[in-house]
Amino acid sequence: MKNKKESKKADDEEELELDFDSVFEYVKTHKFVITIIGIILALGVTWIVRTQDIPNFVGGILPDLDTYVFLRYANDIITKGAIPLNDTMRYYPTGFDTTSELMTPSYAIAAIYRILNLFTNVSVNDAAILFPVITTCIGMIFFFLIAHDAFGNAVAVISSLLLAVSQGFLYRTSAGVPEKEPIAIMFLFPMIYFILKAIRNTDLKKKIIYSLLCGVCIIGSAASWGGSNFTFIPLEITLFLLVMFGVSTRKDSIVYFILVLSILGITLVSGRYGVFLDIFKNYMFILFVPALFLNLFVHELYPKLNSFVSKYKPSFLSEQFYSVLLGIFILFILTLIYPGISYYSYLFKFAFERINNPFGSDPFALSVSENQAPYFYDPSSHVDWWSPLNYTFFTMLLGSFLLFYELLKEFKHSRLILTITYVASIVLFIFARFSSDSKYAWINNIMDQPFLGLQLHHWVLFSFFAYFAFFTFKNNKRVEAFKKFRPEYLFLFLWFLLSAIGASGGVRLIFAVCPPAMILSGYFFRKLFDIINRFVESKTLASSAYVLAIILIGYNLFVSINLNKNIYPSFTSEWNDAMNWVKLNTPIDSVFAHWWDYGYWVQTMGDRATNLDGGNFFVDRDHLMGRYLFASRVFNNGTYNMSEPATALVRNFGSPEYFLIIDDDVLKYVQMGRIGKRPMYYTVGIPDQTMTNDVRFNIANASTYPSIAVYKSIYGAFPVQEDFKYNNFLYKAGQTYIVNILFPYNETDVSPKAYAAVYNSYADSANVKLVPFNCYCTYGEQCYYYRNDGLPECTYLVSDGVVLIPQNASNNLFTQLYLLNATVPGFEIAYDNDRLLNIQGMVSQSLTDIKIYKINYTALDPFVLDSVPNYWTTTGGVFW
Repeated sequence: MKNKKESKKADDEEELELDFDSVFEYVKTHKFVITIIGIILALGVTWIVRTQDIPNFVGGILPDLDTYVFLRYANDIITKGAIPLNDTMRYYPTGFDTTSELMTPSYAIAAIYRILNLFTNVSVNDAAILFPVITTCIGMIFFFLIAHDAFGNAVAVISSLLLAVSQGFLYRTSAGVPEKEPIAIMFLFPMIYFILKAIRNTDLKKKIIYSLLCGVCIIGSAASWGGSNFTFIPLEITLFLLVMFGVSTRKDSIVYFILVLSILGITLVSGRYGVFLDIFKNYMFILFVPALFLNLFVHELYPKLNSFVSKYKPSFLSEQFYSVLLGIFILFILTLIYPGISYYSYLFKFAFERINNPFGSDPFALSVSENQAPYFYDPSSHVDWWSPLNYTFFTMLLGSFLLFYELLKEFKHSRLILTITYVASIVLFIFARFSSDSKYAWINNIMDQPFLGLQLHHWVLFSFFAYFAFFTFKNNKRVEAFKKFRPEYLFLFLWFLLSAIGASGGVRLIFAVCPPAMILSGYFFRKLFDIINRFVESKTLASSAYVLAIILIGYNLFVSINLNKNIYPSFTSEWNDAMNWVKLNTPIDSVFAHWWDYGYWVQTMGDRATNLDGGNFFVDRDHLMGRYLFASRVFNNGTYNMSEPATALVRNFGSPEYFLIIDDDVLKYVQMGRIGKRPMYYTVGIPDQTMTNDVRFNIANASTYPSIAVYKSIYGAFPVQEDFKYNNFLYKAGQTYIVNILFPYNETDVSPKAYAAVYNSYADSANVKLVPFNCYCTYGEQCYYYRNDGLPECTYLVSDGVVLIPQNASNNLFTQLYLLNATVPGFEIAYDNDRLLNIQGMVSQSLTDIKIYKINYTALDPFVLDSVPNYWTTTGGVFW
């Protein structure tokens, strides 16, 4: 009986094995059918995941601030036939040269609007809502083909589905977000596909056709999104290395030539990257001409010069590398004429800076939240790698390790050491900022320690590049081995590596990492299948690798659908009411001053010109607005001196008629202070508990105020921004935190004179001490300093919490005009939506409090300076 059962079990396993074998056999013999099914599946998932939010856009209201400028330009194209060359709605009084902006999204919206209206009646807003999904789906077809040509159907299907459900790739390709990224990927993915086809093809006609198609996509992608640089840079490096390694052929010169002409074509549609030949000084395109020159030199000129120069060839160099190095030397001599030796100094300095800060290191760049360097794991604000990538973070890393190892398969004695060096460099680079959680602070501290001016992860990364250069030099005579480098492998590796390095300096660039990351993830599952099959010789067991891929796709599908369902417009009903009021109650030629975030809303929904907007093409104006308007010091010893805001408004901003402030600006003030070089910020607290005012506290008069209201920070603790001395102890900023704020109160009254539970690790063994604040502020009045010692911040009670106002901010225009609602010369309330200022509105962008002030220049004229001080024209000028 036992033998029969065992026999039956073996038969079942054999039948199962046969069934799986038949599946794999079908896949092998019906590759085209599987390809079509895979593309349809990827497109279906892409569309379904990205359209769940459409019901949320009632009235065609879009969810994102920046999209409104493209919506306005799309309307101009449809109604007027073109976008004005000088947009007078932006950056009043000078206007804006629209050739400096990337207008492709607007033209795409207009095109989709006209196409859809051939079949049904849709609005421009409807076209804008659908535009990201349509262009993303077109791009996804070519993304599938890139992975398919490199690794086959299995990897293509897994990679495409992973990208379709990746949270890091979701928001900016979702319905209702007509941004630059979705139209860019419609060009970038075909660009990659066509250039790889051109390089791999041996037929000259096909090379030319694919190159021309690639050239069109180069122009389209560069005219769509500045972030295309994280595809252009690895592409140009790949083309350069293909020449160096001898992979490129004589026929490839025509490919490189067409690409160079295409890059010149970019200057015809956009002035963003430079004029004509100057575009090749841009780091995005700097290696295309050298790659063309070297390929021509190696295949055309060097063979003719060989008899003259070969006698100078060192014995340790191969003919291939000698010709390349000679070409590089000649190229260097030519570049001393144009663009000149000084350009190299700029280039190296720029490269070193951008490795750490892809968006720059000026105060503006560091103030934008999306430009912040991500942690690996950030449980509080989710500025990290884990939130957008989750488990695909590990599959992309493992896939990149395996691909690099595979790329070097002809160098069996060196590839293990090189791969280990690469693993160490990329892991340390990404994990350099491990977590915002305080218990992992020791890891961050180790990684932050500089050595000879650079941090550890930079040294390891440079060591990897240096070792790879040494490896290349050492093996330069193994020309045939280098020629076996597969162009698609080399490009995919560089695409991922450079995008990951960029994203380590700015969380927004994780979007750019996702495409190569998902291909590498798909490659990892394919290699996992091969590894299991090699050891157990069972495709049934090896298929567990694909089961894991399906589980990962399913998990991310569930998460992404729920995320997409919760995309709602940030343009609230309060904003809608305010902009309707603006259109009905202000002159059509009115100009609005405000912080830069809201420019596109005022221009598009309010139909009024603004001084600033989210394009931030003139960062010096952001500085002036932050420093001399919002942070202008206007109140001193009971009198107002309006010289700073009056002069800035008249001399720098062309006398705008209105000044708009909302409750979001309270917490955004940290940006204004940093950009305006008056660094300070407001912090907010919410009620925590109530306690009895007994001997434990002994604050105020317990008989008058028998109870204590305790407030806590919504972020864990209140940082103390200035050093102060109390009871002969110096509490230093950066070492001192407010744990709680305590207000004595009774049944009818709250004492404005509050105390802080202050933590300082150097104070004494108790650590937490009660310290009085030295100031409080009253609505409709002023901030009152009632003692000389104590904590140098002012408490300000609002309807559902408390705002801490830094001592240096208590006399500025923002505090006086907006927070305290004091009577300030030159500013008269014109619109107030009667929302009480509250913490909820400041934090969650709900219950938005909006105030619009009419600027009275008759009252301000006496304060206007005859000329702008010289230091005003220098961004940052002086502190305070």
